[in-house]
Amino acid sequence: MEESEHRRRIRTVEPLAVVRRTVQSASRVEAGALIAGAVAAALGFLGGLAVAWGRRLPLSGIDSLGEYVAIGGALLSAAGFVAGYLVQGRSGGSRYAQRTGRPARILDVTALTLTHAALVVMLATGVFFVLQEAFIGATLYTLPSALIAGGVGAVTAYYGYLSASAIDAASVANLLAVFLVGGVLTSMLNADDPHWWEANISALGIARGFSGYSFTVTVVLGGIILTTLARFIGGELDEWGRGRGPATARGIRLTTWALIAIGVCLIGVGLVPVDLSEPVHNTFATGMVLVYVALVVGLRWLLPGFPNAFLIAGYGFLVIIAVSALLFIPFGYYNLTAVELIASALIFTWLIVFIRNITASAKDREHAGP
Repeated sequence: MEESEHRRRIRTVEPLAVVRRTVQSASRVEAGALIAGAVAAALGFLGGLAVAWGRRLPLSGIDSLGEYVAIGGALLSAAGFVAGYLVQGRSGGSRYAQRTGRPARILDVTALTLTHAALVVMLATGVFFVLQEAFIGATLYTLPSALIAGGVGAVTAYYGYLSASAIDAASVANLLAVFLVGGVLTSMLNADDPHWWEANISALGIARGFSGYSFTVTVVLGGIILTTLARFIGGELDEWGRGRGPATARGIRLTTWALIAIGVCLIGVGLVPVDLSEPVHNTFATGMVLVYVALVVGLRWLLPGFPNAFLIAGYGFLVIIAVSALLFIPFGYYNLTAVELIASALIFTWLIVFIRNITASAKDREHAGP
């Protein structure tokens, strides 16, 4: 009787201890993020004073407040992300950290840092452009410019720190999707040829101006982030497949390498534009599609026991992509750009849903017990 009571108390105390540690950890993360934001606010304010001292700055354009805030915010966001990773992110002992070597982790953190910085540049530039259009001819004195720079610096560093402290497969997938959409839209809006879409989306990479460079950087960095995401997914699959046998472990490795291969192909698409070598560019693009199709079809055997609803949804995605391709060739209803956009949207939707299913399956197994 006493032993039974003792066990009951242990079962009651253990969840409370876990909750208490979680709350304390969350409080420490918030405290660290606030400190990072405060330091960034001071640095941003001082930087704003330096660039705006004794003059009035326009909101957007060359030598404008928007330009300086975008650069400063990007640097402070990157610093906040690195600080959050060093203080919080790498101490979690996740499966990702256990299965990923130091060189790969350094590459991943570098790519994620650059992605956060690039997102800040795109967002700040867009916001200040809209503000300039709303307040045509408006300029700001030194003190308001410095205050805005400090505020933007605080927000970007704060969220950069929080992002690093809670990095996982889902957050990397969301970051990748937002970055690719933002980068490609930036390239579209700045394209020298307004009719680029009549050819295909790769036409954006042909331009030698800002549009071409932004498209190339977006695709290459997006490919690197996709390899990072593959390693995070592999870590979460390790947790899902624990105790399922060597066949499942082998399937997890193959799944991870397939996702890495898709990322490498995306890097190749960006590094080798159509005008440099169309056969090589098309080889990378075709390889990316073939690996994705093989992964979706083979997932049932690679990951036995994975939710059937997701597997069926994956087949449905392939059917939609195939139908859109048929509407391009031979019917000519769509052009190639439309097919590429549809396929890209479905592939990233599949990735995000894939991650959610991994997490849900792992939680179900954890709650079910041994």
